[in-house]
Order: sequence, then structure tokens, then C-alpha cells
Amino acid sequence: MKIVFIKKLEDVRNQYEAIRTTLDYVIRRWEADSIRLGDTTDKPPKKKMEELVSKQDCLEALKHLETVYTVRLFSVFEGILKEHIVLSHPHIHLPEDAKAIWLIDRVANLQTPHISSSIREHAHNVRKYRNYLIHSANVAANVDFDDALFYLSKYVAKLPAPPA
Repeated sequence: MKIVFIKKLEDVRNQYEAIRTTLDYVIRRWEADSIRLGDTTDKPPKKKMEELVSKQDCLEALKHLETVYTVRLFSVFEGILKEHIVLSHPHIHLPEDAKAIWLIDRVANLQTPHISSSIREHAHNVRKYRNYLIHSANVAANVDFDDALFYLSKYVAKLPAPPA
């Protein structure tokens, strides 16, 4: 099951890379007008490509893509922690509105041995950065996508497979 949890995080990375690569390609090919956006049918588009999505829209999407996928990555991580508690610790009441800070600390302390404070702190740094991105909360250190993936994967790797 540990592998399943890590794969969930890697799937987010793969989707991020697919979108980043696609947007990069679209932007580079824009001037040649060799692609069409917004119409996936075989019919000719009713509007010109520039009227559907602008090159600037694509540039802005690419500019914010890492932020969007960092938030998505953390969301998947939260889901993994909830799933872990439900499957491996059914005696623990999982509050419906459990906060990420509680999940990170609770899951870390449930493990034997406990997940180290260093690994937990890195997960909290990703959480704080996610909070900053979503809520414009207290300014946190920037955590790029690759670092977030590394830290959260390291945490998830410490979770045991749930009982059969």
C-alpha cells in the first residue's frame, strides 16, 4: 500500500509535467498557428484561435502552473493521510473537518517508530506554503514543486502498509 500512496503523489507530478510540456509546446507553436485551441472536434472552429484562448492566457497559465500543482499535490497528500488513518487506525476518530496540521502530527505520532520531527517539519513547511498560496496567509518560504514532492514522498514512505 505504501507504493500506492507514493504513486498517487507521482501521478500528480506526471500530470504537472504533461501540462507544463503541453503549454510550452503551444506557446512555442503559437505564431505558426499550427495548432487549434478550444475545439476538439473535426469541424472547423467557429472562432479564431485568438478569440478562444489568447497566447497571453497560455503564458499566464504556465506562469502559475507550479503553484496550482503544488496546491494539488498537497491536497492529494492530505487525502493519503486521511486514507491511512481510516485503513490502518480504524479506532481513531477522523474528524470530518480535520486540519492538515492535525493530520500531519497525528499520523506521525501513530507510527512506530514515530516519523521524525525533521520529516514532519518539512511536511509542515509545504503545508504553510500551501496556506500562503491559497489564503495569502503569513508569508512562508517558497517551496518549489520538486521539493514539495520530495518532502511529502519522504513522509509517505514512512507509512506502513495497512493491515490486510
